[in-house]
Amino acid sequence: PPPPPPPPENGVLANDFHRVMTGALESDFPSLKALESIKVRNIPMLVCGWDCNDRTHPMTTVALLEKLFPQAQVRIARSLDQVRKEWPVEITHFVANATQNCSCNV
Repeated sequence: PPPPPPPPENGVLANDFHRVMTGALESDFPSLKALESIKVRNIPMLVCGWDCNDRTHPMTTVALLEKLFPQAQVRIARSLDQVRKEWPVEITHFVANATQNCSCNV
């Protein structure tokens, strides 16, 4: 098969959004104790919440992350259309800025 096309300048392939969402779906959320033990608060963080009354991914989790990590940028979507149209742009913008502005050694 031919090699995959190179990524665009911002590093995000057209199908990456699907992969990000699949990864989030398949991930277990850490315990509150584990979250509270994280001492580094200067690492950029983007929290995307979808306010759709999903009991398995409640908006209270977004509020908790925002409280524990005040540096977090929070984006709330209220429709699937918003998720599909806005999140790819938000995620691309966040990653581009985070990699340029991060003063931490990652």
